[in-house]
Amino acid sequence: MDSINQSVLFHGYELSGFYNALRCSIGIPNRNFDATIFSKNGECLEIIIEEQINYIKEKGTFKNQKVVDYNFIETLFKSFIYDQLSELNKEQLYNLDWNLVEHYGLISTAENESGSWNRLISQKHTLLEYINENGCEAVLFFVEHDGFVVITYLAQSEPET
Repeated sequence: MDSINQSVLFHGYELSGFYNALRCSIGIPNRNFDATIFSKNGECLEIIIEEQINYIKEKGTFKNQKVVDYNFIETLFKSFIYDQLSELNKEQLYNLDWNLVEHYGLISTAENESGSWNRLISQKHTLLEYINENGCEAVLFFVEHDGFVVITYLAQSEPET
């Protein structure tokens, strides 16, 4: 069984808390943004992704799976989070984005100080697009590490009724 060091877990909790603060800043009542550290327990990433797809199909409507890079992830941050924040100037937005991306870097260096400085930026990621159980557009993306995966969830606000 793979073990996850305490520093990785600490930074994972911080990342989840940061997403929750963003959600509160936007005024979304549901937890539409989150990240979690998921131990591989010896499994390959493909098995973890397949398990997530099966869960999505039980709860919502699976749409698409693709491999994306950091630039695509940045467009997701913009559409799901930054575009919903009111009246931020460019400097505030840059600082907010830098802090969000830095959380992924802290997890990377907590795993291995001599390894990749930020796996969110330095590698490709599998992305799942779907409609969640509330009828909202949602995505999951997977940032793979040696013994664990950072799974990030982003969803749009409740659809208008």
